[in-house]
Amino acid sequence: MKRFLIPLLAVLAFPSAVNAKIYETRLPREQWPKSISSIKNFIGKPKLESIFCSTVEDFKIASFEEKWASLPWIYNPSNGKLYDYDDFLNEINPLNKWRSDGDVFTYKSKIKNNILKILESEKTLKYPDQRYLIDLKAMTYTSYSVDAPEDKTFLRCEKLDFPNGVKINY
Repeated sequence: MKRFLIPLLAVLAFPSAVNAKIYETRLPREQWPKSISSIKNFIGKPKLESIFCSTVEDFKIASFEEKWASLPWIYNPSNGKLYDYDDFLNEINPLNKWRSDGDVFTYKSKIKNNILKILESEKTLKYPDQRYLIDLKAMTYTSYSVDAPEDKTFLRCEKLDFPNGVKINY
């Protein structure tokens, strides 16, 4: 009985010491955080950003709600992971699959040199893969089909605030 209680009491009395020990054993020494604030940043939830890309005319006439209804790009600025907005539930969820008119689309993305690179694939290959390049500094958007890379679409982008009360599910 004592064998069970002593480790349990140690965890309850010193949870940060036990967690730090477990944390340290998972990472090589050179990857250990240098301070407590680094640990907090390491395990904190990412701050997401959203970008609305469209024509100059749409920027002038589209309301905030219309911009969100037009499916802006929601992403994690540190790794490029994509998210999707559910306007009915007012929630943001990881974008794994997206369904439209019976078609299922998947996404791969990353950020490299301030460019958010997105590859969109349709599961049954009914449509060719689509590539999106969003320059996060210049706030420009380029998209093209891998079947016709010479036919490119160019748009302007702007950052978009999140809707009030939105719940983010990481």
